[in-house]
Amino acid sequence: MKNIIFIFTVFFTISFVSCSDSDSEDVNVFSEGYLEVNIEGDFYRKDFKLTNLDEASTGSISYDNDNNINIILKINDLNDRISLTIDDVKGVGVFEIKGYTSTSISYYDGEIENIYHTNYNSGSGISIGKIVVSKLDIENKIIEGTFEGRLIEGKGLRDTLLISEGKFSGTYIKIGL
Repeated sequence: MKNIIFIFTVFFTISFVSCSDSDSEDVNVFSEGYLEVNIEGDFYRKDFKLTNLDEASTGSISYDNDNNINIILKINDLNDRISLTIDDVKGVGVFEIKGYTSTSISYYDGEIENIYHTNYNSGSGISIGKIVVSKLDIENKIIEGTFEGRLIEGKGLRDTLLISEGKFSGTYIKIGL
C-alpha cells in the first residue's frame, strides 16, 4: 500500500511540474522591436520585448483609437529614455515637426533629470525634425520608420540636442476600445 501511495505521489508531482513548465513558456508579447539613434555622436541600439504592461515605459510601441503612435524606450542604465509621438497616422508618410504639433521627439536625461523636446522650439514655424513612417501594417500590427530632430532642453531653453540616424521597427499594442 505504501508503494502505491508513493508511486501515486511521484506521478502526481511529475504531472504537476510538467504542466507548470509548459504554462510558463506561454508568455504574452504585447509589443517588441528595436530602436536605434545617434544622440550627439553617441550611437544607441536597443531591442525591447514588452511582456508586462506595467513595464511599458522601458520599451513599447502603442497605437491608440485616435491613430496616434507612441514609441518609448529606455536606452541605458542611467534611465535615459527616448520617446516619439506621431499624431494621426493612417498610413505611411512624412510627419514634419514644426509649429506646435502633437508629433514630437523627446529625450529624458536620467542622470541630470532634464527633458529635451522638439516642441520647446515649436513657435518658430521652422521644421525642427521629422518622423517618417515607411511601413504601417494594421493587420499584423507592424510599424517601421526613421526620425531626426533638434531638441531643446526644458529648464532654460538654451541647450540643444541633435538626434539623427533614428530608426524604429516593431510590433505595436492597440490601446483603447
